[in-house]
Amino acid sequence: MTQSELHALINLLDDDQIYDDVRKRLVEHGKEALPYLREVLDHEDMPRMKQAREILREIHNQVYEEEWIEMLQRMQGRDLDLERATWLLAQFAYPALDVSSYREELDIIADEVRERIRITDNIEDRIRRMVSVLANNYGFTGNADEYYDPENTFMNRVIDRRLGIPIALSTLYLMVAKRLGLPLVGVGIPSHFMLKYEPERYTFEEEFYIDVFHHGRILGRMALERFCIKAGLGFQSYFVEPVTNADIIERMMRNLVLVYTKNDDNDSLNRLQTLLDLYAEHYADQTPR
Repeated sequence: MTQSELHALINLLDDDQIYDDVRKRLVEHGKEALPYLREVLDHEDMPRMKQAREILREIHNQVYEEEWIEMLQRMQGRDLDLERATWLLAQFAYPALDVSSYREELDIIADEVRERIRITDNIEDRIRRMVSVLANNYGFTGNADEYYDPENTFMNRVIDRRLGIPIALSTLYLMVAKRLGLPLVGVGIPSHFMLKYEPERYTFEEEFYIDVFHHGRILGRMALERFCIKAGLGFQSYFVEPVTNADIIERMMRNLVLVYTKNDDNDSLNRLQTLLDLYAEHYADQTPR
């Protein structure tokens, strides 16, 4: 179907007499129709917006699992594309999400950080400057008051509100760091995800950790161990081993399982469990025997 034909269908959304046929034809075109439907959401034509939103959700539910399967199949022993998976997870709750606008916002943030770090070649100093921009200039921090709000996990809302849980904030930092070529990794400390900078061998620098939830504070190894012990976790060396992108996304989904269970949101819980089952299938297929 041509662009003009799709636009013509969109213009007929508020015609009640032929709506069912228009809806059917748009759904048949699936992802091809999504950009045109999203355009309607920016208009003030309320009846047309309502119809567009309903069709968007129908198409989204039809293709969403297929997109996850395609992404997981592309792994083939490689790690997930963290940014793609993060935005796909956000579309779980926001099917009409304009991902490109948020990618551009991350580009703008990265450009500002780039201006701040270009005066030094020292990697540690560059990372600290990046943390300062994100935590102080942009105000990204943990949402301690409403920790179990699902919006703390979805990246579009993390960017909108400058609030999140540790793993979502860490993912945002990782996406900015990747744009800048800065070597950060996630570490899966129980109940409190953090970032780690591990210098190359034979340098005089020491590893350090970034607690993004607490306004980007920097911890050395001993301070981190004290933090874990004080939190009642004890300390095990595997707490600070780097995790994969796939591990990060799975942990974000399992956090949402806890939130939806706490909130008695069974519909979201069942849909999310389907995604986790897909994860389990693909992990099993890629585990060396």
